[in-house]
Amino acid sequence: MFFLNNLDLNLIILIDKGKIKVDQNEGGIIVKITKDMLIGDIIRTYPESINILMQNGLGCVGCPASQMESLEEAAMVHGLDVNNLLEQLNQ
Repeated sequence: MFFLNNLDLNLIILIDKGKIKVDQNEGGIIVKITKDMLIGDIIRTYPESINILMQNGLGCVGCPASQMESLEEAAMVHGLDVNNLLEQLNQ
């Protein structure tokens, strides 16, 4: 989970397109990465996610396909469990 104080332009666009799940609690806004988010959007919005993706064998962080490939599609291509990735990314 990522706690946000200041929303940046990328995040506002993703929320507007319905690509990000947003919850609220007393600590602020919680943004959860979802399986339908594009890899490119994830790494632009959350650069800290690059390490988790790379550790799981997703070297696509620099690949042009990452701009059009969802987390679920990338996991499928690489034979990974998308739910496991989501759990790691949303900690």
